Amino acid sequence: MIEYLKKKGIIILDGATGTELEKRGITDPIIKANIDQPEVVSGLEKEYFDAGSDAVLTNTFTGSKTMLQLLGLDIDPYILNYTAAEIACKARPPGKLVIGSVGPSGKLLTPYGPLTESEAVSGFIPQLKGLIDGGVDAIVFETYMDLREMRCAITALKECGDIPFICSLTFEPKGKRIATLIGDTPEKLVELGISTGALAVGANCGVGIDPMIKIMESYRAVHPTIPLWAKPNAGMPKLVDGRAMYTESPEYFAAKLPELLQYNPSFIGGCCGTTPEHIERIRNTLHPEIKHAETKE
Repeated sequence: MIEYLKKKGIIILDGATGTELEKRGITDPIIKANIDQPEVVSGLEKEYFDAGSDAVLTNTFTGSKTMLQLLGLDIDPYILNYTAAEIACKARPPGKLVIGSVGPSGKLLTPYGPLTESEAVSGFIPQLKGLIDGGVDAIVFETYMDLREMRCAITALKECGDIPFICSLTFEPKGKRIATLIGDTPEKLVELGISTGALAVGANCGVGIDPMIKIMESYRAVHPTIPLWAKPNAGMPKLVDGRAMYTESPEYFAAKLPELLQYNPSFIGGCCGTTPEHIERIRNTLHPEIKHAETKE
């Protein structure tokens, strides 16, 4: 993973998993598709690789033991995450990467909620063991709002194995202030990332590409060289015929990409509402020689 990053400079990630699987007929809980319809999950992952993704995330965002219990799923978290990692690794072309997605527990830590830090750690361990044993190249802790919970997840990972990891928060920018709902900031995540040995830090979900540009600017103001992870939504959802629709087009994403690139992110992809077409546009912007070669063919 680290050598790949040195060679590529920028790793193109995938787009959304949940909203894209829903388009393909998968209903909540999305993670159960790894067991019930693995061919649909694999098909989406192949689409992203074909569109230009260097790395694809596993369909395991809600795969911790704690979250699976909240979802009412009586499935062994180790087996579920191992299966999801295996699906993604089989879809992976030679020379590409798979990153294990690990979302929050679904419960707030004390004193804001019922979850103790030791319970949070133990809830992540079977998920992380399954992903590592299933063959992922790295882990991303994504869409977190509380750095205490992220620290719990990192503690769990260090009990499971030595593998690169990325830390990504979800921010709610208000004016000039960029912070999570809990109040954690890019500065605090950079401190955590450096102290724990994270491969990269960054942000995903919550905002479209314009606010994500400002978030990346904020990270760069804190640290000039730390690798950054950027995975914005395709804008904010709007209700259309009772369904949440994301309206930032692949063309708009590509047009805004040069502004994002000013802050030298190491990982670029999309979150909710983004599609293989968004990823193809990112690839064509970063690697116009590939687009030109395809056009000639």
